[in-house]
Amino acid sequence: MDRYAVIGHPIGHSKSPTIHRAFAAATGQTLSYEAIEAPLGAGQFAATVERFRAGGGRGVNVTLPFKLDACAYATDLAESARCAGAANALKFEGTRCLAENFDGSGLVRDLSHNLGQPLAGRTVLLLGAGGASRGAILPLLRAQPAQLWVLNRNAAKAEALVREFVALGGPDALFAPGPAGRRAPARRRRGHAGRAGRRSLCLVARRAPRNQRAHPAPERAPELNAPPP
Repeated sequence: MDRYAVIGHPIGHSKSPTIHRAFAAATGQTLSYEAIEAPLGAGQFAATVERFRAGGGRGVNVTLPFKLDACAYATDLAESARCAGAANALKFEGTRCLAENFDGSGLVRDLSHNLGQPLAGRTVLLLGAGGASRGAILPLLRAQPAQLWVLNRNAAKAEALVREFVALGGPDALFAPGPAGRRAPARRRRGHAGRAGRRSLCLVARRAPRNQRAHPAPERAPELNAPPP
C-alpha cells in the first residue's frame, strides 16, 4: 500500500487525510494518508521526512510553517517551487525528491473556475508574504490582473518578496517607497489596553514610462503594488 502524509505544525486541524482518502476511494486507489506533526527547530522537518521515507513513504503534502524547508530539502524543483522558493508537495523517487507548489494554481482555479471570478484586468490584494503567498504570486501574475497589491505586517519582508518577483522578469516596474508603517490605535478589550498593531505598507511598484524601460514589456504587464494606508 502506498503511504502518503501531510506534514505541519500544528497539524491536528488538517482535513487533508479525510480529503485524500475520499479521493482514493472515488478513484479506486489503495493508499494510506496520515497527518504528521513535525517538531519545530533546525533540521526537524528534514528528519521527519527522512523517517517517513524510510518507512516506505511515497510523498507528502507540506503546510505551515515548513514550506520553505520543503523547498530546501528537495533535490529537484518544478518551476512553481523554484520561483516561489517554497513547496507544498514532495514526491520521492529513489534518492531524488521532487518539489512542486500548487498553492497559487489551486487558488487561481478556485477563484476563476469555481467562483466564476476571472482575474484578468482586475485589482488583486494579497495578504501576507510567507510561503503560501510566495507560491501564489506567479500564478496570480499569469492570470493577468491589472494590479497585484501585497500587504504584510512586516514591511521589509513584503518588499523583498515583491522585488524578488519583479527581478524574475514579471511586471515591468519602477519602485516608489511607500509610507512607513503606522501604528493602529490600541484597542481596549475587557478594560485592558490591547497592544498596538502595526499596519505595514511594503512598497509601490508601477509600470515605468516606455522611455524608461530597458526592455519593452507586454502591453498588459501586471503591476505589483502595496496598498495605500
